[in-house]
Amino acid sequence: MELYELTVHELMDKLNKNEITSEDIVKSYSKRIEEKEKDIGAFVTITTDEALEKSKTVKTRKFSRYTHRNKG
Repeated sequence: MELYELTVHELMDKLNKNEITSEDIVKSYSKRIEEKEKDIGAFVTITTDEALEKSKTVKTRKFSRYTHRNKG
């Protein structure tokens, strides 16, 4: 299964368990956009390089308080 197929909650769980990085997520979504964009044409500009650079600087935070609140 590709990362872009996971829910936000599943991605956060994997991030919190250090199974993936934010860079892994960006790469997965960028690959998917690249595959589909030629058929869809939804984006004016695709900033993959900038997204990857930003993902390298992101510090992974624990999101458990947010997921707990939303599981109601």
